[in-house]
Amino acid sequence: MGLYICAGFIMGELIESASFAVMVFFLIWPLYTFAIRKKKEKLWMILPVFTMLPAYLFMILSPATVSGKIDEHINLRTGFLKACDKYLFSFRLLIIAGALMIVFLAVFQIASVRMTEALIWGCLSFGMNCMYSVASYYPGRSMLGSAVFLIIATGLLMAGIFDNGFILLNKERPYLNRKAAVENMKPDNRMTAANDLADCFTKQNKQNRQVRRSDYYSSLISLLAAVYVCAFVVYQASILMVIGTKDIYHSWEQMRSNETYIRREVSKGNLDVTIDTIQTSTYYSAAKGIMYVDTSSAESWPNQDMAKYYGAAHIIGNNV
Repeated sequence: MGLYICAGFIMGELIESASFAVMVFFLIWPLYTFAIRKKKEKLWMILPVFTMLPAYLFMILSPATVSGKIDEHINLRTGFLKACDKYLFSFRLLIIAGALMIVFLAVFQIASVRMTEALIWGCLSFGMNCMYSVASYYPGRSMLGSAVFLIIATGLLMAGIFDNGFILLNKERPYLNRKAAVENMKPDNRMTAANDLADCFTKQNKQNRQVRRSDYYSSLISLLAAVYVCAFVVYQASILMVIGTKDIYHSWEQMRSNETYIRREVSKGNLDVTIDTIQTSTYYSAAKGIMYVDTSSAESWPNQDMAKYYGAAHIIGNNV
C-alpha cells in the first residue's frame, strides 16, 4: 500500500494533462462505482490523490512550466478551438467508430454498464486535450494520454458489442427461452379464464417473437462485427509490425552511419562536419517528426550539442 500511495507522487508530476486526468479519474471512479454500480470501494484506493496533488502543483507552478509552456496572452476561445480541431482530426477514426457503436447499442437497446464507463473515459480524454487550450505549443507526443483514454473508451464499447455477439455461442440462448410466455402471464379479471389464457398466449407469443427476432439480429451483427474486428486487428498488426520494424532498423542504420562518419572526420582533424538527415517512413521510428539535425544553422541547439559531444567545431545537416 505504501508503494501504491508513493506512486501517486510520480504520476502527479509526469505530464501536465495526463496527471490531471488521472487525478480526476481517481475521484470520479469510486463515486461512480458506489453511486451507480452499487459496489463498495475501499477508501485507501483513492489515497494516491493526496500525493498526486502536491506533485502536480509543484510541476504546474514551476517557473519553467509557467514561462515556457503556458501562453499568458493566448485567447482562450481560439486556443480551445485549436485544441478541439487537433483532437477531432487526430482521432477522427476512433471517434467515428465510437459513435457508431453507441448508436448500435442504443438502437438495439443493449443496456450495458460499459457504455457509461466508456463515456467517462471519453470525457476524460477530451478534457485532457482541452487543457492545451492555454499551452504555448501542442506537439503530437502530448496527445498520448488523450489517445490512451480514448482507446480505453472505444475498447469498452467494443466489449459491450462482443458480449452481445457471443450470446449466439451460448448453448442456453436466453433470447429463445419460451418459458417467459408462461411466467409473464397475468390473468385479467374482465375476461373469462379461457379467453384470458388464449389472449395472453397470443399477445405474449407475438411480443416474444419480436423480441427474440430483434435479439437474434443484434447478436448476429455483434458476432460478425467481433469476428471482423479481431481479424482486422491481427491482419493490421502483422503488416505494421513488419513495416515498423524495418523502418526502425533503417533509422538506426542511418544514425550509426552518421556517428561513424563524424568520428572518422574528427579523428582526421576535420572539425566542420556535414551529415545527412534521417529519412523515416512511419511513426514507429523515434526519429519521425523530430529535429535530428538542423540543416539551416550549425548554431541551433541539436547541432551544437552534437558537435560538443563528438568533439567537432560545427555540425550541420544535409537534406537527402
